[in-house]
Amino acid sequence: MTTPSAPLSPQEENALLEEIVSVVRHEAPTAWRELYLQYCAVGAHVETISTIKDTAGNARHWSLPPSIPELLDRLRAGMYRPELGTWTTFASLITHPGTYSVSYDREREPDWLEYPAQADFHAELARHPRPADAVPDWLRRGASVEQPELPTVTKARLFDGMGPDRKPVVTRPPVPAEEVPAVLEYLRTAPVIQVVETGGFRDLLAADRKVIPRTVARTDGAWVWLSSVPYYLEKYGVAPDPGLLAHIRANRFRVPNAVPETGLRVAYAVITEERIRRHRLPTSPEIRAYLADVATRAAATAPESQSEHGTGPRGFSRARVFDGQTDDGAPVVDREPLTAEEKDRVLTYLVAGELVLSGRGRVADQLDPEHPRRVPVAWLTDGTWLWQPAVRYYLEKHGVAPDASFLAHIRANEYRMPAVAPETVRAAARAVTPAAAPETPAPDRVDGGGTVPG
Repeated sequence: MTTPSAPLSPQEENALLEEIVSVVRHEAPTAWRELYLQYCAVGAHVETISTIKDTAGNARHWSLPPSIPELLDRLRAGMYRPELGTWTTFASLITHPGTYSVSYDREREPDWLEYPAQADFHAELARHPRPADAVPDWLRRGASVEQPELPTVTKARLFDGMGPDRKPVVTRPPVPAEEVPAVLEYLRTAPVIQVVETGGFRDLLAADRKVIPRTVARTDGAWVWLSSVPYYLEKYGVAPDPGLLAHIRANRFRVPNAVPETGLRVAYAVITEERIRRHRLPTSPEIRAYLADVATRAAATAPESQSEHGTGPRGFSRARVFDGQTDDGAPVVDREPLTAEEKDRVLTYLVAGELVLSGRGRVADQLDPEHPRRVPVAWLTDGTWLWQPAVRYYLEKHGVAPDASFLAHIRANEYRMPAVAPETVRAAARAVTPAAAPETPAPDRVDGGGTVPG
């Protein structure tokens, strides 16, 4: 696969397309009506989709003759232009007896079935070099970022099998009585990755097999399990999957402080039986809420590692809630209080911010031990600054003025919230959450699973 010394002329391009159509006419099964063909390539990585319809309208996969990918490779190389590169996606609808339409895409990333290796992105840029401003972000990213191995996530088995009478078989030893509370705590406090309010699960050990409403899926990044696991342990003494139990013991019955996003999303793919695709790992509202909580709590407790005013690496400034902390962890505040009039105007501004991420639950009021769980967790933005609801809370409840630089910014805006574009909100969300794979919608199923190799 080499770039020709001279580009193809429009006539030569059409000749190759006509040759592809000729192959289809001669090789397609009888009574075919139309063929949809998609060809995606970067470097040596090639993926094709070919769906053929017969005269009755029935569609099925058609294995392409080897000559068609070869012709498309020649077409791709011949359409290379030094100032633009070449296309990475070709799509065509060929209709009997031989009419066709064609589209090319050199900008958007193909919807890969399997993500290409970093070497393929390097090869693409070496074979089809182009100016930096003509390299799409996805192609640049693929060439510069080595893809890490995906974690292995295993779904916990409820039982050891099913008997001929369709009753569960349990051969695993019970959990020692002194360990049961700690195991239940682990199973019920790990991060939630899905909640299904409808349906629930049947109690297979009850005589009437009643339905237990609501199903919750949780993970610790290595194992994933449903709420039926702690249910059977608590009600019937059925131990968790032996592998999961050994894992809990190895963790000393402590759930990890923070589960990486990739582990959460792989676990979600396992529990919903989604295809594991590195660049298209599914996600859920519960995962996003968990990550928002983690990011918010980390920001609230971590020392200032940014610039003097909290400017992060992605262009947003982050408002500090306090000015520091004492050796014993108590917050330090050294700010001039606001007048009653300005306080109201600043509160109005803080409430009007665009919501970036919303977390679940509340955190402790660090200035009032009598009210330990009052402060909401979330992030808001005005397009320039990022702040937590804690900034508004401590101003409203305790008179703590915002970070001096943030307050100066609010005054410069004359206490009026500017319009924030959707893409700015998305950028703000990326600034306060760990780097993530692109998202795809995921189904509401929670059944199924298995072991996924990393």
